[in-house]
Amino acid sequence: MAANTDKEWRIKRARSEQASKSAFAFKINQSNKNGGKASQAIRQLPSKEIMVKITGSATTAKGIKNTLDYISHDGELSLYDENGDEWKGEEGINELKESIVQSGIKAPDAKNVDEAAELKKQTHNIIFSPPPSEKVSREELLSTVRETLSDKYPNNAFVLAYHDNTEKPHVHAVLKISDKDGVRHDLKKEDLRQLRTNMSLKLQGLGYNVKATHKRDFTLKNALKQEPERTRNLYEVVEFGSTNYQFDKKNKHSQYITYKTISGQKEVTIWGKNLIAEIERKQVKVGSVIRLKKAGAIDVKVPLYDNNGEVKGYKDVKRNDWKIENTSLDSGQRSIAKPEKEINLHSPERQKKQMKQKLQFIQRKDESLKPKISLGFGFKL
Repeated sequence: MAANTDKEWRIKRARSEQASKSAFAFKINQSNKNGGKASQAIRQLPSKEIMVKITGSATTAKGIKNTLDYISHDGELSLYDENGDEWKGEEGINELKESIVQSGIKAPDAKNVDEAAELKKQTHNIIFSPPPSEKVSREELLSTVRETLSDKYPNNAFVLAYHDNTEKPHVHAVLKISDKDGVRHDLKKEDLRQLRTNMSLKLQGLGYNVKATHKRDFTLKNALKQEPERTRNLYEVVEFGSTNYQFDKKNKHSQYITYKTISGQKEVTIWGKNLIAEIERKQVKVGSVIRLKKAGAIDVKVPLYDNNGEVKGYKDVKRNDWKIENTSLDSGQRSIAKPEKEINLHSPERQKKQMKQKLQFIQRKDESLKPKISLGFGFKL
């Protein structure tokens, strides 16, 4: 009795307007996308992202020495300096400790509480971790991290240690903040982004499938601030079209435009449903100089269909409204009139597609809810 009640409740839930938000409906839809094949879990492809992050710091000579003891597992692992030289054993690692303490501005010893409160950071402790699925070799990972840090900080001392005692092999780096001339180089977010990007490019050059994507680009923001006033907010169109969102085949199609600043230092890609219409309206071509901004949102009415395929109502959603100004247009040319601020997505084609998907959903749902009868000996119907 309880099983039948539970089955009825789940069927009603799947037919409700909130079905698309439930975990049960999500699994059924994923099964449909997978060609009807049943699966116990939703599998995800392993990430290809490189991870670079600061894990700590040291303010005294003793703190630096303790950090080197930690990353060397108290002398069991070899350490490597900025020149690629290997240091191992108690005597060798002790010599390396003194070297990095003395490099640049000598790291102080805290004598009392008053002095400790005024101490500045002497080192940054950084972890460089590639995606484990790529199986980057020990030698190539160490050399890549050393080159990445040397390119960014050619006059700073640092120490590296390779760890493979976890599921994600990684390299610990202890970077002396003051360089050999006594100039401090405190890491900021954009510095970490640059380290991550450069490491990704170096590993890609070695044949590894890795990437370093950023949600926000502070480098572009700072570059725009440095441009002359007359060129700010002006971009040159590099490319536009329609393809899978974020160029990922797993995603649905969307429209995009790629542009770069007038100085040409950075390319940016944005996505939006109305971009191509706006590009055609403003007669934009590759090489056009444009101004681009988000001008609010467009009201979109998404039809809700009943079991017979009839519209029983609408769901109101918002869509980003991008506005493009084509500075390449002659004064005598006019852009095509812009559509209304409201879009109704109801159409016979959408209605037919909705009913087909709904039928597939119900079929897969019924199959997943069908009770399996055990016959013994491990056989099931």
